[in-house]
Amino acid sequence: MGTRPAPRRRGAPLLQTPLDPSNEPRIRRRLGWIVALVALPCAFVFHFWPHVHTANESIRLYFTQALLEGTAPAIDAVSAQQGAAPIDRATYEGRSYLDKAPGLSLLALPVVATLRAIGVPSTGRNLWIHGLFSTILCVTLPLTLAWIALCLALRRRARSASAAAFTTLGLALGSPLFVYATLLFGHATATACILGALLLLSRWPDGVSTPRQAWLGGLLAGLAVLIETTTMPLAGALVAMVWLRSREPPRRRLVLAMPALGGEEVFLVLRNIRPEVPVLLASGFSEDEARRRFGERNVDGFIKKPFRAADLVAALRGVLAGRRTGGPGPARA
Repeated sequence: MGTRPAPRRRGAPLLQTPLDPSNEPRIRRRLGWIVALVALPCAFVFHFWPHVHTANESIRLYFTQALLEGTAPAIDAVSAQQGAAPIDRATYEGRSYLDKAPGLSLLALPVVATLRAIGVPSTGRNLWIHGLFSTILCVTLPLTLAWIALCLALRRRARSASAAAFTTLGLALGSPLFVYATLLFGHATATACILGALLLLSRWPDGVSTPRQAWLGGLLAGLAVLIETTTMPLAGALVAMVWLRSREPPRRRLVLAMPALGGEEVFLVLRNIRPEVPVLLASGFSEDEARRRFGERNVDGFIKKPFRAADLVAALRGVLAGRRTGGPGPARA
Protein backbone atom coordinates (compact mmCIF):
# COMPACT_ATOMS: atom_id res chain seq x y z
CA MET A 1 0.00 0.00 0.00
CA GLY A 2 1.21 3.49 -0.80
CA THR A 3 1.86 6.00 1.93
CA ARG A 4 -0.10 9.21 2.04
CA PRO A 5 1.63 12.56 2.69
CA ALA A 6 1.61 13.67 6.29
CA PRO A 7 -1.35 15.93 7.10
CA ARG A 8 -0.77 19.62 7.54
CA ARG A 9 0.12 20.52 11.12
CA ARG A 10 -2.39 22.52 13.10
CA GLY A 11 -1.39 26.16 12.96
CA ALA A 12 0.83 25.73 9.88
CA PRO A 13 0.42 28.33 7.13
CA LEU A 14 -2.24 27.43 4.57
CA LEU A 15 0.16 28.10 1.68
CA GLN A 16 2.97 25.98 3.13
CA THR A 17 3.82 22.67 1.43
CA PRO A 18 7.07 21.08 2.68
CA LEU A 19 9.54 19.96 0.04
CA ASP A 20 9.24 16.27 0.80
CA PRO A 21 9.40 13.48 -1.81
CA SER A 22 5.91 12.36 -0.83
CA ASN A 23 4.63 15.78 -1.87
CA GLU A 24 6.02 15.62 -5.41
CA PRO A 25 2.84 14.19 -6.99
CA ARG A 26 0.84 16.96 -5.35
CA ILE A 27 3.28 19.58 -6.60
CA ARG A 28 3.11 18.20 -10.14
CA ARG A 29 -0.68 18.32 -10.01
CA ARG A 30 -0.54 21.95 -8.91
CA LEU A 31 1.83 22.82 -11.75
CA GLY A 32 -0.62 21.13 -14.10
CA TRP A 33 -3.42 23.29 -12.72
CA ILE A 34 -1.28 26.37 -13.31
CA VAL A 35 -0.86 25.48 -16.98
CA ALA A 36 -4.58 24.72 -17.30
CA LEU A 37 -5.69 27.92 -15.57
CA VAL A 38 -3.44 29.97 -17.84
CA ALA A 39 -4.22 28.08 -21.05
CA LEU A 40 -8.01 28.02 -20.76
CA PRO A 41 -8.50 31.80 -20.42
CA CYS A 42 -5.97 32.32 -23.22
CA ALA A 43 -7.99 29.98 -25.43
CA PHE A 44 -11.14 31.94 -24.57
CA VAL A 45 -9.52 35.24 -25.51
CA PHE A 46 -8.03 33.74 -28.68
CA HIS A 47 -11.50 32.76 -29.79
CA PHE A 48 -13.09 36.18 -29.41
CA TRP A 49 -10.23 38.67 -29.72
CA PRO A 50 -9.97 40.24 -33.22
CA HIS A 51 -6.54 38.95 -34.28
CA VAL A 52 -4.44 40.58 -36.99
CA HIS A 53 -7.00 43.37 -37.20
CA THR A 54 -4.65 45.79 -35.48
CA ALA A 55 -1.95 47.62 -37.36
CA ASN A 56 0.57 46.63 -34.69
CA GLU A 57 0.08 42.94 -35.51
CA SER A 58 -0.33 43.07 -39.28
CA ILE A 59 2.78 45.19 -39.84
CA ARG A 60 4.88 42.47 -38.19
CA LEU A 61 3.40 39.78 -40.46
CA TYR A 62 3.88 42.02 -43.50
CA PHE A 63 7.57 42.32 -42.65
CA THR A 64 7.87 38.55 -42.14
CA GLN A 65 6.32 38.00 -45.59
CA ALA A 66 8.67 40.57 -47.11
CA LEU A 67 11.65 38.69 -45.64
CA LEU A 68 10.45 35.41 -47.12
CA GLU A 69 9.78 36.95 -50.52
CA GLY A 70 13.06 38.87 -50.64
CA THR A 71 11.51 42.35 -50.78
CA ALA A 72 12.49 43.44 -47.28
CA PRO A 73 13.05 45.85 -45.67
CA ALA A 74 10.29 47.62 -47.63
CA ILE A 75 6.79 46.20 -47.28
CA ASP A 76 5.18 47.88 -50.30
CA ALA A 77 5.01 44.67 -52.35
CA VAL A 78 3.32 42.80 -49.51
CA SER A 79 0.89 45.67 -48.95
CA ALA A 80 -0.06 45.49 -52.64
CA GLN A 81 -0.71 41.74 -52.30
CA GLN A 82 -2.86 42.26 -49.20
CA GLY A 83 -4.72 45.14 -50.75
CA ALA A 84 -4.09 47.48 -47.83
CA ALA A 85 -1.17 49.12 -46.07
CA PRO A 86 -1.04 49.17 -42.25
CA ILE A 87 -1.59 52.56 -40.69
CA ASP A 88 1.13 51.88 -38.14
CA ARG A 89 4.17 52.01 -40.45
CA ALA A 90 7.22 54.09 -41.21
CA THR A 91 7.62 55.87 -44.53
CA TYR A 92 10.77 57.14 -46.19
CA GLU A 93 11.09 58.52 -49.71
CA GLY A 94 7.69 57.19 -50.62
CA ARG A 95 8.27 53.63 -49.38
CA SER A 96 6.82 51.85 -46.34
CA TYR A 97 8.85 50.06 -43.68
CA LEU A 98 8.42 48.27 -40.38
CA ASP A 99 8.38 50.79 -37.53
CA LYS A 100 8.85 48.15 -34.79
CA ALA A 101 11.81 46.23 -33.50
CA PRO A 102 12.23 43.27 -35.88
CA GLY A 103 12.72 40.53 -33.26
CA LEU A 104 9.17 39.18 -33.18
CA SER A 105 8.91 39.17 -36.98
CA LEU A 106 12.14 37.17 -37.13
CA LEU A 107 10.79 34.67 -34.60
CA ALA A 108 7.67 34.24 -36.76
CA LEU A 109 9.71 33.39 -39.85
CA PRO A 110 9.73 29.58 -39.28
CA VAL A 111 6.01 29.58 -38.46
CA VAL A 112 4.95 31.53 -41.56
CA ALA A 113 7.36 29.58 -43.78
CA THR A 114 5.96 26.26 -42.52
CA LEU A 115 2.36 27.33 -43.11
CA ARG A 116 3.17 28.50 -46.61
CA ALA A 117 5.01 25.24 -47.31
CA ILE A 118 1.95 23.15 -46.41
CA GLY A 119 -0.27 25.22 -48.67
CA VAL A 120 -1.75 27.89 -46.39
CA PRO A 121 -1.45 31.22 -48.24
CA SER A 122 -0.66 34.38 -46.32
CA THR A 123 -2.94 36.71 -48.25
CA GLY A 124 -6.49 37.80 -47.73
CA ARG A 125 -8.51 36.11 -45.01
CA ASN A 126 -5.85 33.44 -44.49
CA LEU A 127 -3.57 36.04 -42.91
CA TRP A 128 -5.31 35.52 -39.57
CA ILE A 129 -4.20 31.84 -39.58
CA HIS A 130 -0.57 32.94 -39.85
CA GLY A 131 -1.18 35.49 -37.12
CA LEU A 132 -2.85 32.94 -34.83
CA PHE A 133 -0.12 30.33 -35.06
CA SER A 134 2.61 32.98 -34.83
CA THR A 135 1.00 34.36 -31.68
CA ILE A 136 0.63 30.94 -30.04
CA LEU A 137 4.17 29.77 -30.82
CA CYS A 138 6.09 33.06 -30.56
CA VAL A 139 4.17 34.85 -27.78
CA THR A 140 1.90 32.62 -25.69
CA LEU A 141 4.21 29.60 -25.48
CA PRO A 142 7.38 31.50 -24.45
CA LEU A 143 5.50 33.46 -21.79
CA THR A 144 3.84 30.30 -20.43
CA LEU A 145 7.25 28.61 -20.18
CA ALA A 146 8.60 31.69 -18.39
CA TRP A 147 5.71 31.55 -15.91
CA ILE A 148 6.41 27.87 -15.21
CA ALA A 149 10.12 28.61 -14.72
CA LEU A 150 9.22 31.43 -12.35
CA CYS A 151 6.92 29.14 -10.38
CA LEU A 152 9.66 26.52 -10.03
CA ALA A 153 12.19 29.16 -8.97
CA LEU A 154 9.80 30.56 -6.37
CA ARG A 155 9.09 27.07 -5.06
CA ARG A 156 12.82 26.51 -4.51
CA ARG A 157 13.25 29.86 -2.80
CA ALA A 158 10.03 30.05 -0.78
CA ARG A 159 9.81 26.28 -0.07
CA SER A 160 6.07 26.49 -0.60
CA ALA A 161 4.49 25.12 -3.76
CA SER A 162 1.14 26.76 -3.01
CA ALA A 163 2.65 30.19 -2.47
CA ALA A 164 4.67 29.86 -5.67
CA ALA A 165 1.59 28.81 -7.63
CA PHE A 166 -0.51 31.61 -6.15
CA THR A 167 2.12 34.25 -6.99
CA THR A 168 2.57 32.96 -10.54
CA LEU A 169 -1.17 32.84 -11.20
CA GLY A 170 -1.53 36.37 -9.85
CA LEU A 171 1.10 37.60 -12.29
CA ALA A 172 -0.28 35.56 -15.19
CA LEU A 173 -3.97 36.33 -14.81
CA GLY A 174 -4.00 39.61 -12.89
CA SER A 175 -1.70 41.72 -15.04
CA PRO A 176 -1.73 43.10 -18.61
CA LEU A 177 0.59 40.23 -19.56
CA PHE A 178 -2.48 38.01 -19.88
CA VAL A 179 -3.93 40.14 -22.68
CA TYR A 180 -0.54 40.70 -24.33
CA ALA A 181 -0.01 36.91 -24.35
CA THR A 182 -2.86 36.65 -26.85
CA LEU A 183 -1.64 39.32 -29.28
CA LEU A 184 1.21 39.43 -31.77
CA PHE A 185 2.85 42.24 -29.82
CA GLY A 186 6.41 42.17 -28.55
CA HIS A 187 5.65 42.96 -24.90
CA ALA A 188 4.90 39.43 -23.68
CA THR A 189 7.76 37.74 -25.55
CA ALA A 190 10.24 40.37 -24.39
CA THR A 191 9.02 39.87 -20.82
CA ALA A 192 9.52 36.12 -21.17
CA CYS A 193 13.08 36.66 -22.44
CA ILE A 194 13.96 39.09 -19.64
CA LEU A 195 12.47 36.80 -17.00
CA GLY A 196 14.34 33.80 -18.37
CA ALA A 197 17.58 35.78 -18.49
CA LEU A 198 17.06 36.95 -14.92
CA LEU A 199 16.46 33.41 -13.64
CA LEU A 200 19.58 32.17 -15.43
CA LEU A 201 21.97 35.06 -14.77
CA SER A 202 20.99 35.82 -11.18
CA ARG A 203 22.52 32.50 -10.14
CA TRP A 204 25.80 32.80 -12.07
CA PRO A 205 28.75 32.68 -11.41
CA ASP A 206 28.23 31.46 -7.80
CA GLY A 207 28.53 27.82 -8.84
CA VAL A 208 24.82 27.03 -9.27
CA SER A 209 24.43 27.84 -12.94
CA THR A 210 26.84 26.74 -15.63
CA PRO A 211 28.61 28.95 -18.17
CA ARG A 212 26.29 27.48 -20.81
CA GLN A 213 23.31 28.76 -18.84
CA ALA A 214 25.03 32.12 -18.57
CA TRP A 215 25.44 32.26 -22.34
CA LEU A 216 21.77 31.33 -22.77
CA GLY A 217 20.78 34.06 -20.33
CA GLY A 218 22.81 36.60 -22.28
CA LEU A 219 21.21 35.41 -25.52
CA LEU A 220 17.73 35.87 -24.03
CA ALA A 221 18.62 39.35 -22.81
CA GLY A 222 19.83 40.32 -26.27
CA LEU A 223 16.74 38.80 -27.89
CA ALA A 224 14.53 40.85 -25.58
CA VAL A 225 16.19 44.04 -26.88
CA LEU A 226 15.75 42.84 -30.47
CA ILE A 227 12.03 42.35 -29.77
CA GLU A 228 11.41 45.46 -27.66
CA THR A 229 14.11 48.13 -27.64
CA THR A 230 12.70 49.56 -24.40
CA THR A 231 14.13 46.54 -22.56
CA MET A 232 17.69 47.71 -23.23
CA PRO A 233 18.13 49.20 -19.71
CA LEU A 234 17.00 45.90 -18.15
CA ALA A 235 19.31 43.86 -20.37
CA GLY A 236 22.16 46.25 -19.56
CA ALA A 237 21.43 45.90 -15.83
CA LEU A 238 21.61 42.11 -16.10
CA VAL A 239 24.95 42.30 -17.90
CA ALA A 240 26.26 44.75 -15.29
CA MET A 241 25.07 42.43 -12.51
CA VAL A 242 26.97 39.48 -13.98
CA TRP A 243 30.09 41.60 -14.52
CA LEU A 244 30.04 42.93 -10.95
CA ARG A 245 29.43 39.50 -9.46
CA SER A 246 32.26 38.02 -11.49
CA ARG A 247 34.63 40.50 -9.81
CA GLU A 248 33.50 39.58 -6.29
CA PRO A 249 35.36 36.97 -4.22
CA PRO A 250 33.71 33.54 -4.46
CA ARG A 251 30.87 33.31 -1.97
CA ARG A 252 30.37 30.27 0.23
CA ARG A 253 27.15 28.99 1.71
CA LEU A 254 26.64 27.81 5.26
CA VAL A 255 25.34 24.24 5.28
CA LEU A 256 23.24 23.65 8.40
CA ALA A 257 22.36 20.02 7.72
CA MET A 258 24.32 17.31 5.92
CA PRO A 259 21.97 14.35 5.42
CA ALA A 260 23.92 12.57 2.66
CA LEU A 261 27.63 13.43 2.86
CA GLY A 262 29.89 13.90 5.85
CA GLY A 263 32.39 16.70 6.32
CA GLU A 264 35.26 14.74 4.78
CA GLU A 265 33.22 13.89 1.67
CA VAL A 266 32.04 17.49 1.24
CA PHE A 267 35.66 18.67 1.60
CA LEU A 268 36.80 16.30 -1.18
CA VAL A 269 33.95 17.38 -3.47
CA LEU A 270 34.73 21.07 -2.92
CA ARG A 271 38.42 20.60 -3.61
CA ASN A 272 37.71 18.56 -6.73
CA ILE A 273 35.49 21.32 -8.07
CA ARG A 274 37.78 24.19 -7.08
CA PRO A 275 41.14 23.16 -5.59
CA GLU A 276 41.96 26.66 -4.38
CA VAL A 277 38.79 27.07 -2.31
CA PRO A 278 39.62 28.05 1.29
CA VAL A 279 38.24 25.69 3.93
CA LEU A 280 37.54 26.51 7.56
CA LEU A 281 37.01 23.35 9.61
CA ALA A 282 34.43 23.63 12.42
CA SER A 283 34.13 20.69 14.78
CA GLY A 284 33.18 19.77 18.31
CA PHE A 285 36.29 17.59 18.55
CA SER A 286 39.66 18.94 19.48
CA GLU A 287 41.75 20.43 16.70
CA ASP A 288 44.18 17.51 16.67
CA GLU A 289 41.37 14.97 16.50
CA ALA A 290 39.50 16.91 13.79
CA ARG A 291 42.62 17.31 11.66
CA ARG A 292 43.47 13.63 12.16
CA ARG A 293 40.09 12.74 10.62
CA PHE A 294 41.03 14.78 7.54
CA GLY A 295 44.45 13.10 7.29
CA GLU A 296 47.07 14.99 5.34
CA ARG A 297 44.54 17.17 3.55
CA ASN A 298 45.28 20.88 3.67
CA VAL A 299 42.70 22.63 5.88
CA ASP A 300 43.15 26.39 6.06
CA GLY A 301 41.75 26.99 9.52
CA PHE A 302 39.95 25.47 12.50
CA ILE A 303 37.31 26.67 14.93
CA LYS A 304 35.88 24.63 17.78
CA LYS A 305 32.17 24.31 18.40
CA PRO A 306 30.38 25.97 20.03
CA PHE A 307 31.71 29.38 19.03
CA ARG A 308 30.60 32.99 19.13
CA ALA A 309 29.97 35.13 16.09
CA ALA A 310 33.09 37.20 16.84
CA ASP A 311 35.20 34.02 16.91
CA LEU A 312 33.81 32.94 13.55
CA VAL A 313 34.53 36.34 12.02
CA ALA A 314 38.09 36.25 13.32
CA ALA A 315 38.63 32.72 12.01
CA LEU A 316 37.28 33.60 8.57
CA ARG A 317 39.47 36.70 8.40
CA GLY A 318 42.47 34.60 9.31
CA VAL A 319 41.73 32.06 6.59
CA LEU A 320 41.25 34.74 3.94
CA ALA A 321 44.36 36.63 5.07
CA GLY A 322 46.38 33.44 4.85
CA ARG A 323 45.12 32.76 1.33
CA ARG A 324 46.07 36.27 0.22
CA THR A 325 49.62 35.77 1.52
CA GLY A 326 49.95 32.43 -0.21
CA GLY A 327 49.67 30.01 2.73
CA PRO A 328 47.11 28.54 5.11
CA GLY A 329 45.62 31.01 7.52
CA PRO A 330 46.62 31.08 11.16
CA ALA A 331 42.98 30.81 12.27
CA ARG A 332 42.60 29.11 15.65
CA ALA A 333 39.85 29.23 18.25
